[in-house]
Order: sequence, then structure tokens, then C-alpha cells
Amino acid sequence: GVLESNNLFTRQRVSRKSAGGQTAEGVFSRHDFQPKTTIAENNSFGILNIAGGTWLAQFKLLYDGLAYQNSCWDFANTGEDGNRQKVVVDAMSGTESDLRCANSSEIDTATPALVITDPPYVGNVNYAELADFFHVWLRLALKSKYPCFAPEYTDKGGEIVENRTRGKSRADFYVGLSQVFRKAHQSLPSEGLLAFTFHHADQDGTVWEGLLQALCDTGFEIAAVYPVHSESETSSQHQDNENISYDLIHVCRKRQADPAPRSWAGVRQEVRRRARAELTAIEAGRYGGKPLAEPDVRLICIGKCLELYSAHYDRVLDHEGKTLPLHRALQDISTIVDQLVTRDRPLPAALENIDSLSYVWLRCLMPRRAELSVDNLSKDLRALQVSIDDVKDAGLVIRGRDGKTSGRSRSYEIKQPADRLEQALANLERVATRQMQTTLFDTNGQPEGLVYADLWQALIALADAGESVLLLLEKFRAQWPEISAGLKYCKQTRSDWETSIGRVIGVMEGAPLLVQHGVA
Repeated sequence: GVLESNNLFTRQRVSRKSAGGQTAEGVFSRHDFQPKTTIAENNSFGILNIAGGTWLAQFKLLYDGLAYQNSCWDFANTGEDGNRQKVVVDAMSGTESDLRCANSSEIDTATPALVITDPPYVGNVNYAELADFFHVWLRLALKSKYPCFAPEYTDKGGEIVENRTRGKSRADFYVGLSQVFRKAHQSLPSEGLLAFTFHHADQDGTVWEGLLQALCDTGFEIAAVYPVHSESETSSQHQDNENISYDLIHVCRKRQADPAPRSWAGVRQEVRRRARAELTAIEAGRYGGKPLAEPDVRLICIGKCLELYSAHYDRVLDHEGKTLPLHRALQDISTIVDQLVTRDRPLPAALENIDSLSYVWLRCLMPRRAELSVDNLSKDLRALQVSIDDVKDAGLVIRGRDGKTSGRSRSYEIKQPADRLEQALANLERVATRQMQTTLFDTNGQPEGLVYADLWQALIALADAGESVLLLLEKFRAQWPEISAGLKYCKQTRSDWETSIGRVIGVMEGAPLLVQHGVA
């Protein structure tokens, strides 16, 4: 920009192409302590024509706030043992509010009408450590008056966070959340509300599951979800189009009575209808005129579906009448939403109700023939609430070659049909045996435990080896629509499987098993 002298102030004409003509930013412009390599200081008295971040602008906010306070509020100070508390009385309405700063899992207060909180995001931001940046010099002036500034550093023992260097695990994080939610549940009246914001997109795809478990296990249900921009749209956090720019404000209420049992089949269909309705509203401009990024659309739709699921939490039953695990429900919800929002080569309608692992295989693993980095695999899986351990346990991937000797790997090798033939056939035999003995079906009318990826890979491997596929097809004749749709979808992506898939499709359509090479 060009600097021009103007008496005491400095006027700046901003010519750079940053959004909104951003001003010089502070040490904590990012959510971490990242020492700057180039230091710049604003003019002490502010810069004209730049509205935000200047000393004058901040001072005016403080001045206006104090003026409003003096006109509307009456302050009285109380407290014991050096703890400072302010009892605020609204002079206009006479409503008394009790404002406190304390450990939220231990604070003792009168019955509140509303609890509002912002849970920490696992180990993403360690606020207690960052607070030391200010604490160490503020305490020099305040330690004699305020006991909380007596310690040399901030108290980190009570922080709900995942931090391996401080001995705090992911399990500790969930236990801490449960304690806070339990305290809120005990304090709130029956009509009280708990509101919090959360941004659930993690590498492992499991954070939201743990938070929802902690919330529902303490007796809350989600009454409503409101998407809001988590930060300024020009924030450096949102420059990557893959990042989620929306937070979900969750408004929760205490469960008044145990819900009646419901089958996951019925709830699942409602989830699909709700996801479609929300997607239609988004496309109609519910959240502004600009189209939302796909990760944001997915997040909002999942949030709306969780409103429905939480109302029936712990009373949603599978095909055997057993409680459906939360992990499975979240995977199904994420799969439903992903099917609706994905515009790049969507799956055929016949595959609408396939299992989540098979969906992951079709969308993320099947198109690739080489190894996949841990970061890229995590990125593909996290939107579907499927973890790397899930796909490893299913035998769909194995540790990459770079980790076979060292024990640690930066990549995973995607197992191809021939590599999985023996395992897939064993899995399918167990499913077929159970089907013959018990006729159990899962919530979508599919044989209990069936993973379609096993079927597709076994058929491709058998056909590629010149073996008969007729016996396997006969065992799963009721699933031919899904088998055919999945194989044809694979054929469009994997040219190396065209001949093998053509043979299987030929059998299903009545053609001879052995066809000439290259004929579909």
C-alpha cells in the first residue's frame, strides 16, 4: 500500500488483493503460537480508513460498552476467599444473573435456565498452554491482588484436552466432557437448555461419536441444530476449500421420558428423508446466495439427521432386537448423506442401502491400484465416520511396504480382489450359513453381516482366475440387483477388471461363462 502523512495519523491506501483489505494481524491470528518471521506494528493511534483491529477502533468498542453498562446495569461485588464474583442486576428488567469463572465440571451455582458452552476440540487447541503467553507477564502486576495469578503458570490439570505430553489421552477427553454434561444436567431444571457449538471433522472420524455418546449418556437429546460460520469468511483457516467453515450450534434439552423402541430400518428412512429435505433447502439458498462447499453441505445434513437419531438414542434396535451401536448408526447416517451430496460419479440407486464399508470401498479404495498415504486415506474416510482401523479390520487395506520392517508406515496398500479371495469367501460362507439357518436380515433387508465388497471382490477374483462364479451367485441370488449395479460401477472405473466383470455379468444375464477376450 501507499502511506501518506496526515498530521498525527497515518492514512493507508490498501492495494493488495486480500479479501477486505486485511490489516496487520496479531500473534494469535492463527489458532496456535506461531512466531512471526516478519514483525510489523500498527500506528499507536490507529490507521484511518481501516475499520478493524486498530487501537482507536478497539478503544471505541470498550468506551461504548462501558457507557452502555453504566446506563443499564448496576454492579455489586461479592465473593469469598479471594474469589471474585459479580452479581449483575438488570436495571430494566430486574433479572439477576450470576457470572462466574470456574471449572465447569465442578462449579456450584443456583438452578440456571440455560447453560452455554464451547467444548474444546480434543487436542487441536491447547488453550491453557497458549494462555501462558499472557499469564507470565500479567501476573507481575496482578498476583498480589488476585490469587489466580499467584502461580507462575496457568493451571493445566483441569483442562479437558488430549495432550500426550501431559499424559491426557482421548479417553480422558471424553471422560471430562461427560463430567461437564453431567453437571449441566444436574443443574438445569426440566425445561432448561444446554447449547454448545462444535466443529466435527477429524482425521480419525471418531470425535463426534465420542461427544455424542457423552451427551446422550448423561440424559440429553439434541432439540435443534443451527449452522453458523465458525469464523470470518476471510479467515486463514478457511482458505483451503476442503476445510469446513461452518460450526453447528447444538441446542439440547433434558430427556423427559425414555423413548419407545424403534427399528433402525424405520429411523433410517426418516434420516434419508430429512437429509434430502435439508439438501433441497440448502440448494434453495437457506444459508445465503452463494453455493456451499461440499464439506459444509455434508456437515449440515448430518447435523440435522442427528437431531432425529438423538431423540431415540439407546432405543434404536437392529434386526435382532438389540440396541444398534452408535458407531454403526453414525456410519449409516454419514453414508446416506454422502450419497446425496456427492456429485462426482454418484452410485446407482440400486446401491442405496449397501453397508458402509462397501460404500467406502467403492468410493475411496476401489478406484486406486497403488498405495495410499495415511493423510489421504484419513481425509477420504473422515467424512464417513469410518476409521482406518475399521478398513484394516475388514481386511481392505494393509500396512504399506515402507512400514513392514520398521513397524511404522506412512502409507497403506489397498488389497486387490485376488489378495482377498480367501478371506472374502470365508466371510461370505459364514453369511450364507447364517442366512440358511436363521433367515436373519439386517435393517435394510440384507443378509445379516453381508459386506458387498466381499461379494464383488470374490466374483472378480474367481472370474479372473477362470473359476466358476455360478455357485457363489446362486447363494446370493436375492442380491443380484446390488451385485450387478456394483460390478458395472467398478467396470466404469477399473479397465483392468473389464474382462473379469464381463464374465460375471454374462453369467447373470444367461451368457456362457467363458467368453472371448474383450467381449463384455
